[in-house]
Amino acid sequence: MEEIIDNITEQDMPNEDMRLVYRECGCDVALALLEKFDGMKIYVPSNGFRRIKAKLIIQNGDKMTPVDLAMKFKVPLATVYDILRNRGREERQISFLGDKHEHSKD
Repeated sequence: MEEIIDNITEQDMPNEDMRLVYRECGCDVALALLEKFDGMKIYVPSNGFRRIKAKLIIQNGDKMTPVDLAMKFKVPLATVYDILRNRGREERQISFLGDKHEHSKD
């Protein structure tokens, strides 16, 4: 497979989206997407890191100040306060969605 990857260029990608993936993520990622998700349309949400950041803010909420959390995760201070204030609800939502996702693999 390495021999194949060495000979593939950005221009070999089938469309502009895949050329962008090739440029930003590398040939191996572009080829993996083509191989594993052939024909599938993939949507990348603009707030894709929201749940991940919320989980990390909750996990670090007792170790860091809200200002430090806001700076570290590049979110507004008000967002940190909202996440910490709604900590229980956020944790249940993250847990529920994680459990649901795990079961969908069966």
